[in-house]
Amino acid sequence: MGVGLDHLQGLYAETSDPWGFEHSAYEQAKFAATRAALSQDGYRSAFELGCGNGQLARHLIDICARYTGMDAVASALTAARKAVPEGRFVQGFYPGPLPEGTSIC
Repeated sequence: MGVGLDHLQGLYAETSDPWGFEHSAYEQAKFAATRAALSQDGYRSAFELGCGNGQLARHLIDICARYTGMDAVASALTAARKAVPEGRFVQGFYPGPLPEGTSIC
């Protein structure tokens, strides 16, 4: 059972940060812990499904030569592009086709 597109769009209808990731010390600590758990100093590429407003991307972008985030909600991607302008963000809903272009290694 997955989350429906209508539900996701409803969550983002009034805010680009429905879970408060940007200002939550707890969530930011989780993102930092995710980065710290990665075993290498750098990566050729990263793909994040459900990137939301780009808060995890902010922690990963400087260790990735290429970063691609995918989310179903356009307003979330607008916020992600603002938070991480050097990232690549595409709109899509999984299950479905993954982004074309940059190979994901």
